[in-house]
Amino acid sequence: MGLPPSALAKADDDSEVKWFMGLLKTNNGKTFCLPASATPGGTLQALIRYNQEHRLPDAPTEPQVLAALAQMYPCAKASAPAPAAADEYATIDNSAVMATMQTLVKTTGRESDPLIDTIKNNAGNYAPVVFFPMAKILFQEGDVDGAIFWLNAGLLRGTFDGRLCTDPSAGAGIGALMAMVPPELRKAQFDDMAKLSAIIDRVIQWDETTPYNYDHRWIALHGLGAMRRHLGADATSPPQPLTIPKDQWDAVAQKDRKELREGIAKAIATVEKSRQAPPSGAPQADRPAQ
Repeated sequence: MGLPPSALAKADDDSEVKWFMGLLKTNNGKTFCLPASATPGGTLQALIRYNQEHRLPDAPTEPQVLAALAQMYPCAKASAPAPAAADEYATIDNSAVMATMQTLVKTTGRESDPLIDTIKNNAGNYAPVVFFPMAKILFQEGDVDGAIFWLNAGLLRGTFDGRLCTDPSAGAGIGALMAMVPPELRKAQFDDMAKLSAIIDRVIQWDETTPYNYDHRWIALHGLGAMRRHLGADATSPPQPLTIPKDQWDAVAQKDRKELREGIAKAIATVEKSRQAPPSGAPQADRPAQ
């Protein structure tokens, strides 16, 4: 479960309030340390401000909420354990990815057009995380087909990276990235079903022919394992590989492409069926005689 915009804005949903209260109770003193004067309401408001200042997704996942609280309310440690020498997390460098993301997220006009052209022409060098804000910009600029293409390219490769990761919680980051995409774009995909099918075919062909020249482990830093490692909770545990064996990658990629094609086909069928249904209260045509 994540903290959706409604909870961040109002916290008026009982289930979300209970979830947030439970998160505070379970993790206070472990992942983060609230001061004695802190109240749940005050903590939530501070979290809202933190999200706005750091431009976090509108619907942060639980790992992102915990990471934010850990930054806001760090626990004093007399002697924090040094990370293990073989800690694979320490070898992941997401700085270039995050810099590109921040540039795209801050775009208000067409100032990022040169960067977008660079990404398109060298797409194999970029982690799919950057394709989501790029799709949003293209949609705002009126390039709906391009936006649909890069949205699904990001979804396909992001899902692939999530499935390569040995930390299952890291895959939740894809949902947070999808939350960056305007609902109008997701809806616009189904304005022309034939065009959508053609775009998905292009996405799959692109994925098959475009190299993966980026670090698939970017997504591992969005999981609970990375947070526990950062806080020293797993310092005594032997480091584990962050990705599944390479000889399994091709099978995962083929499965992802198949699921994308089938998922879009199923969504198209559902939308078409709903559009063919007569409006509620409309007279029904006589059924043919049996």
